[in-house]
Amino acid sequence: MDQIGEDRSHNPGFLAARHGKVASLLTRGGKIYAFEGTVEDRDMITSYIPIRSDGAGAPVEAVFELYYDVTPFLQRMEFTRGVVVVVVVLALGLLYGALFFIVRRADGIIKRQYADLAAANCELEKANETQADFAAMIAHDLRSPLTAVMSAATLLEDGLAGPINEEQWGLLANIESQSRRLVDLVNDFLDVSKLEAGHINLVKEEVDLKALIQGSAENYLILARGKQISLKSQVEGAPVRIQADPRRLEQVFANLLSNAIKFTKEGGDIEVGVTELDGEGAKVWVKDNGVGIPPQEVVSLFEKYRQTTSGKASKDKGTGLGLVICKMIVEAHGGKIWVESEEGRGTTFAFKLPYQ
Repeated sequence: MDQIGEDRSHNPGFLAARHGKVASLLTRGGKIYAFEGTVEDRDMITSYIPIRSDGAGAPVEAVFELYYDVTPFLQRMEFTRGVVVVVVVLALGLLYGALFFIVRRADGIIKRQYADLAAANCELEKANETQADFAAMIAHDLRSPLTAVMSAATLLEDGLAGPINEEQWGLLANIESQSRRLVDLVNDFLDVSKLEAGHINLVKEEVDLKALIQGSAENYLILARGKQISLKSQVEGAPVRIQADPRRLEQVFANLLSNAIKFTKEGGDIEVGVTELDGEGAKVWVKDNGVGIPPQEVVSLFEKYRQTTSGKASKDKGTGLGLVICKMIVEAHGGKIWVESEEGRGTTFAFKLPYQ
């Protein structure tokens, strides 16, 4: 096929047309040779159309080159794109300004609310301190005369003020028992007030939990034997040492053991023990086969003044603060306490304590 005009042998559109395909190319800032003369710096679409003499299957005999000047169209597109860019930039600027205003306003509101909350917390702390101080004062003022009453009743029971008959001895024993119960109530109330106000100071030292548990269990052996209850401590093996306040832990053991004895029937079994957790600390448990706790009451067991159905029916009524105190003391040590119980089959109180 002969070529007329410029050499297009390296033009991809021309080469495609020679192989029977219609091709179009966009040329930016190019020039064409028109009848009117050379036209330069124009944006053009050049189409290459194969020409056959005998139909679609015949060889390509010529390539028709068609130019279309798209400069005005592309200029309008460039202008439109510029307008769109400006609009988008303005919209983003307005959006940024609105967001900045909202954020600044929200920041101001949050700061004011934070300041109000800080002031409220400060007032609450002062109120808690006042409550704790007031509770300590009331507890001290109540404990002193109650202790005097107990001492006087003990002296009279021992016959130091003269002989007494059996009926009088019974009345004095009841006075001493009820006075001791009132002292326990006052002590529980004082402990809860201090714990809630954050006034409890843990005096930590190295403690062997097995020895502490053994000692606490021995303190309750007489009470357990009085109900023919078997009280066993699982404390064999090497010591389990942690950093803790022994006096406060003895308070926890005392509450849990006294509850276990209270709610275990005659001839029942109570087990207290400790085991080490892998690198996490120690787990302590007090397990009984007593009356158990209804499932609906378990969830509120560690709330203040809450008593179970069996606790309300018991002749040895408590304050409803013992388990609250246990929870606060365990948590003050960085631990966690929980209960597992099945009504009619018994209850297990357990808690975890870290090494430090």
